[in-house]
Amino acid sequence: MFLLLGCGSPGKKEIKAVKLQGETQGTTYHITYIDPYMWGFQQEIDSILKEIDQSLSTYIESSVISNFNKADTMSQIDRHVLRVFWKSKEIHHYTNGAFDPTVKPLINIWGFGGEKVIMLETLDSALIDSMHKFIGLEKVQLYDKTKDKIIEYLGDKEFAPSEYYLVKSHPAIQLDFNAIAQGYTVDLIAEFLQKNEIANYLVEVGGEVRVKGSNTKGERWKIGIDKPQNEAEFGREIQAIVSLKNKSLATSGNYRKFYVKDGVKYSHTINPKTGFPVRHMPSLLSVTVLAMDCMTADGYATAMMAMGFEKSKKLLYANDWLEAYIIYDNEKGGWDTYITKKMRQVLEEQTE
Repeated sequence: MFLLLGCGSPGKKEIKAVKLQGETQGTTYHITYIDPYMWGFQQEIDSILKEIDQSLSTYIESSVISNFNKADTMSQIDRHVLRVFWKSKEIHHYTNGAFDPTVKPLINIWGFGGEKVIMLETLDSALIDSMHKFIGLEKVQLYDKTKDKIIEYLGDKEFAPSEYYLVKSHPAIQLDFNAIAQGYTVDLIAEFLQKNEIANYLVEVGGEVRVKGSNTKGERWKIGIDKPQNEAEFGREIQAIVSLKNKSLATSGNYRKFYVKDGVKYSHTINPKTGFPVRHMPSLLSVTVLAMDCMTADGYATAMMAMGFEKSKKLLYANDWLEAYIIYDNEKGGWDTYITKKMRQVLEEQTE
């Protein structure tokens, strides 16, 4: 859902940039930054990516989050799980539960979790209902062993060294932070670059982006948002271009990950309230969110896909620090867009 576009005015002397790219978390990453010394951070970036995998990957059996998912009641966590858990609690609260990492068992039985569908042919309301007692982020709490108490609010010193555990109310409860992990990875890499006095950069992982400063031509970074269509059938086309400076952008969409069962199309976004893939009218095709950090943008983009069009508009109205670009189905077989005021100032839709 992302393309880094070239930009700038002819005639200006171009400053050289360092460019790193590779694969991580089942997707790709691209990092561009301006450094007069052309210092390469590939080894350090690889180390950060490996550390995140060992913490948040549900595909690694020995990861911190996998250990929690296998635990009966509690499991010790590291700083990465702590940060994504606390951000998830925040977004879960402000979206009235639309963002919920405990939805992992439902993602699995619907066949979107990388695991074999348990009972696809007999998947019905009774099975979904039986899973609901294990869904709900309020069923997971943060325990500080150093202070021997449940933590309801971390405060300003939220990530100070301590011995933290996650406690769950039932052994079957599981967490999956895939909906926020790529945004968090972007933020971690951006924080690393800033600590190394890199003032101008673009970090992108799986389409989630964070930028600071300017590109090599002294202008805003330009990001392309894909049209919501099947890439294999129509190719890759740009729906809109966003010009960013010191911001993060994340996009969530339903038009690529889905399957058809008995003639019904099921999207990969699961509604935690119903246990079923979302089927709102009008149907959301994609949501792109702007925020200061990429983890926040990533989480709210996912939440809005679960909330639907009308509830997403109410969320944006109540939280004017969030900016969004929403593409949704119309009654004519095409799509329309909804753009918040400040997003409109930095976004240019492409005309055919």
